[in-house]
Amino acid sequence: MVIHGVEDRLVPVANGRFIAARVESARYVELKGASHIFWTDQPDTEREAVLGFLG
Repeated sequence: MVIHGVEDRLVPVANGRFIAARVESARYVELKGASHIFWTDQPDTEREAVLGFLG
């Protein structure tokens, strides 16, 4: 699983897409309104995505 905040100013969103495209069976999630520290910007959405992936 690759999670990336759309508003990330440190690492371009394209990097997350690049990694996810090269990992077989990867799930890619972009969090709108989230920055580099997406787990504090969008905690509920991040938690749902991770639990859904693990479940």
